Amino acid sequence: MEVADALARGGSASIARTVTADREVEPPFDPAIVAVAGRLAQRMATPERATEKTAYQIRNTAALLVESTGVTDIRHLKQSDIAVFCNTMSQLPPTYRKSAKEKTMPLADIIAAAAKKSTKVGLAPATVNRNIGFIKRFVTHAKAEGITLKEVIEIKDLRERDAQDDQEKVTPFDRLEIRKLFTGSIWSGCQSAARRTTPGKMFIRDGLYWIPLIAAYTGARREEIAGLQKSDILREDEIWAFNFTFTEVRRLKNAQSKRKVPIHEHLIELGLLDHVNKIKTGRIFPELKRKSGLANLGDHIHYNFRNMLDKQLGSIAGERRFHSFRHYVSHPA
Repeated sequence: MEVADALARGGSASIARTVTADREVEPPFDPAIVAVAGRLAQRMATPERATEKTAYQIRNTAALLVESTGVTDIRHLKQSDIAVFCNTMSQLPPTYRKSAKEKTMPLADIIAAAAKKSTKVGLAPATVNRNIGFIKRFVTHAKAEGITLKEVIEIKDLRERDAQDDQEKVTPFDRLEIRKLFTGSIWSGCQSAARRTTPGKMFIRDGLYWIPLIAAYTGARREEIAGLQKSDILREDEIWAFNFTFTEVRRLKNAQSKRKVPIHEHLIELGLLDHVNKIKTGRIFPELKRKSGLANLGDHIHYNFRNMLDKQLGSIAGERRFHSFRHYVSHPA
């Protein structure tokens, strides 16, 4: 209406353009940060791009950015807001909002409570860098949708240096530990289906039995194995192999994770192919269930595997985890 009024009063086209320039043109998409993040998460929700967990992290980062800065419209996001966001992450305890009490507690109150109790604060460098990376994606996605920011946002100098690389974070198994682990009752005979970590005469060849064995021979990630389908077991040139690829059931960490890995002859001797042949269709470990939409299939075996690890390795078990198989295969000791 301001343009029309200016022209009706005899204003020139240049005056009309000036009036238009002073107004913020509404973009074709909702410029709210949470809305941009939601569209980004939806766009990435394909087997080869992101897991449900990643989509959740994207939305969670957007909510944290809005709450910590008070900025709701991505067009108004400034460089100083990103610095405030990083400062907030440095003051939050790593377990913030994990408890029911903190779910609806304002960030300022969480930070104040942590300071009062001298609680360890500061999100892990990997988490900080992931969240900052998501903000960069928000900005890039907004620009791709025709939403213009008033300031150029730079995040490179705000990233934190992680002193530990992946190999240092996870202690690999050595050969002796591998031998000790697999003499455990899960593989040598258990008491019952309900007491897998107690020695007995029962052999149950399910996901709990097979997944650690496959990891020890392939170095594959737990979720890659847990989501294997019958169609992922291939035979090429007389060689049996696992085909780790993207499916609706199992997503991989990235595109580079797509690969074919030969099935070790010991796994075949133990009866893995017989197990697969018994499966008519679908996943080869159908008993594995997700506890929630954000949970992993492999979480189903975590409790018993952790107990077995503690029983077999004793005091050093706390430094080992399932991912130790991956580093054992990469750097056998």
